[in-house]
Parts: sequence; structure tokens; C-alpha cells
Amino acid sequence: PASVEEGRGLKGLSNLGNTCFMNSALQCLSNVETLTRYFLSDHWRKDLNTDNPLGMKGELAEEFAKLLKEIWGGSDSYSVSPTDFKRCIARFAPQFTGYAQHDSQELLAFLLDGLHEDLNRIKSKPATEVPTGDGTNDVATAELAWVRHQMRNDSFVHDLFWGQYKSKLVCPDAECGKVSVTFDAFNFVTLNLPQTNDITVTVLMRFADPRRLPVRYAVKVNQHTACGDDLKNKLSELCGVESERLAVAQIDSDRTQLKSMLTFLKPAGRIWSNGMLRTPSEGVHAFEVPNAPKDAFQPTSSFPYSSSYFHNSSYSSSAGASTAGSTAESGADMHLIVLMRGEKSLYNKQTLLGTPFLLTIPGDSIHLEGLHKALTDATSRYLKVPLSPQDPNDAPRIMWVRSSFEEEELADEKAFKKVADRDVIIIDFSRESLGCFDAEE
Repeated sequence: PASVEEGRGLKGLSNLGNTCFMNSALQCLSNVETLTRYFLSDHWRKDLNTDNPLGMKGELAEEFAKLLKEIWGGSDSYSVSPTDFKRCIARFAPQFTGYAQHDSQELLAFLLDGLHEDLNRIKSKPATEVPTGDGTNDVATAELAWVRHQMRNDSFVHDLFWGQYKSKLVCPDAECGKVSVTFDAFNFVTLNLPQTNDITVTVLMRFADPRRLPVRYAVKVNQHTACGDDLKNKLSELCGVESERLAVAQIDSDRTQLKSMLTFLKPAGRIWSNGMLRTPSEGVHAFEVPNAPKDAFQPTSSFPYSSSYFHNSSYSSSAGASTAGSTAESGADMHLIVLMRGEKSLYNKQTLLGTPFLLTIPGDSIHLEGLHKALTDATSRYLKVPLSPQDPNDAPRIMWVRSSFEEEELADEKAFKKVADRDVIIIDFSRESLGCFDAEE
């Protein structure tokens, strides 16, 4: 005979169309051990009430017992088909006829009521009245209400699932002030699922030291009110880098075509509700900016390979920005956005390698050689051959993207002096140099 033993009952219920709502309710009841033992031991048979006009002539209890024995029986099958049970429900509750989706709680309430009435030991129900108290002796009122309730309801299912709740009404008229207290029976309580306003944004943190591997952080922020600065402050607490030295951006890339964009988050712009982040789970990168100025680092909002998905995806021309020549004279650091790109394929397409990153050139090294050194340091972990201007045949080409979206090779100092702060640089790998790329991420 079936019994509640360890290892038994580990069976699924076959989905009969869209009956997952029914299966979930049945599995919940099946795992109420006291109820299952009651049905598997056949003790329910002595309580069966086939004459109760409010019941299902005992058929629901019989089908439920039969189903539990199949679930907890010793067969080797991994699932049970509740076809007969489904047919029984449809006979007594036409709203569950067919194989459409329904509310699981509604079905569960029907099952508890149906099983209770099929097993109700009260054969003839007397007429009763719900007592009302004035709040001076709630214990006595509750006891009387429960006694009268049990005069009509007495079953094993009732003993397990029924309870009592208190309702209190107070007359708002100050002169009246009457209080009415009643106690009603219930067999389930509806609870709201806890809601949170926080979302978790996954951020890949890239440190200024090229020898440090990027670290992925899960940053919790308020999805309705958080702005770019909030995300930076929370990330700063996790990674130990001052928020003023962090630049956070969303990267959206298509590796088969040059349609990639890096959108820096606005300090006061809401990062989620206004659509600044497409998804909080991917594509968010943070860059440590060494020797950052006192004011928070504010890069341009986007670069040329833009996607219309973002509301702030228009390209900001570098016209009027500090060029390499003027920046070198001031001694300020220079920040560039760097992409790595492979050679055109048979279908005339180029593939992005890795993801765009932010490059900082120290103020005392703003020249072509300084650019090569900064690029070599930044890519040293995954390039076997350094980016060196002394090896033109082996080293990848370094391209500058103008505000007109045209590209120019940075072959000499004259070309480099035209590059403006926060412009886009592309490391363009040839077929020969592509072999040196040994990506780790």
C-alpha cells in the first residue's frame, strides 16, 4: 500500500493542455503530510458523506484519494496523469471545463470546500446565527461563533485548514460610538507578494591598472529614482574607487557590423525609468579614470557608431573640444574611447573584438608615442605583440574617427595633434596582426 515514506511522492503531474494551475494546487495539497496520510490510510472512508447536498456525492474525495495513491505509490513512473480527477472537477464545477488556464487559488478554494463537504461528519445541518459582540468580551464571542460554526462543519479537512478572523466596525458618529465585532471562519488567506523598488545592475568594473582583471559587481539601486551618480556611488562602495574617478556607460554592440555604441550615464539622469539602461543585467561597464579632476568625470554622451534605441544616442561632435596639441600645453589628461576591430571578411564585414574601453593618456605624455604606450599598457593582458610604431608591418593600425564619421590613420605626430579629448580611436587589426590577439574576456 502507498505510504508517506522518504523518496516517495516525487512525481510530477502531466499537463493536460493548460492545467498547470490545477497541478500546482494538487501538488501543494499532496505535500501536506497529515492530509496525505489520512487519505493513504483509507481513514477517510468512514467519514465519507454521499448525501450532503453541498458536497460532490463523495466522488471528489474518492478521486483525490485515488490520485494521491498514484503519486505516492511504488510505481517507477516519473509522472501521473490527473485525467480522471480533472473530469470529476468539470462535472461539479463547469467553470473548470476544458483545458484553458484558470486561477490556481480559485481551484484550491473549490477543492478545500469540496473535500470538506464530501467528508463532513454532520449529516443534518441545523440553522445557526453568527453571534455579534460589542468588543467587551471577544474571547466569549469567538468561542460561541466557533461552536455554532462546528454545528454545521466537522471534517478532517476542516480541522486542518479552517480558522477564524475578527471583524470590527465602529460607528463614526461620536455620539453613537457603537462597536460591532464578529468572528468568521476562513480556509485560506490571500497575501500580496512582497514588492521591491530595487533592481540589480550588473557592472563590469575596469580598473586603471591594466594588470588587474575586470571585476563584475552586482549593484542594487532604486529602479524609479536612481540616477547615474547613485549607481556610481554604490559601485564606489563595492570596488573601493572614488566615485569622482568612475565613468559608467552602457555598451550595445553587434559583432558582425560596426554598430556599437557606448553611452555614458548622465549624473542626474534616471538610469532605468527613462530608458537610459536597456537592461540592467548586461552591457554596463565602469572605468576608473586616473588623476581625475576635482569635478566628476563627464565624458561625451556617445560616439559615432550609435544605435537609435537610446534616447541620447546622437553623436556629439568634438568640434570646439581640446585637441591633443592644446591639451598637451595645458598638462591635463586626455581621455579617448577605444574600439578593437578585425579585418573585413569575405562579406565585407568587420568584427569588433572585445568591448569598447576608456583610455587615459597622462598630461605629460600627450603625443603619438604616449598614445602607443597607453594603448600597449591597456591591452597588454591580451595582446602577444605590443602596439609599437617601430613595427609597422606587424602592429595593428590605429585609426581616428573624425566628427564627420570618416576615419584617418594616426601615422604621424601631425595626425595625432588633430585628435580631440574624448574622441574615438580604433585599433584596426590586419590579417597578419590578428593572430596576436589573445582575448581573455
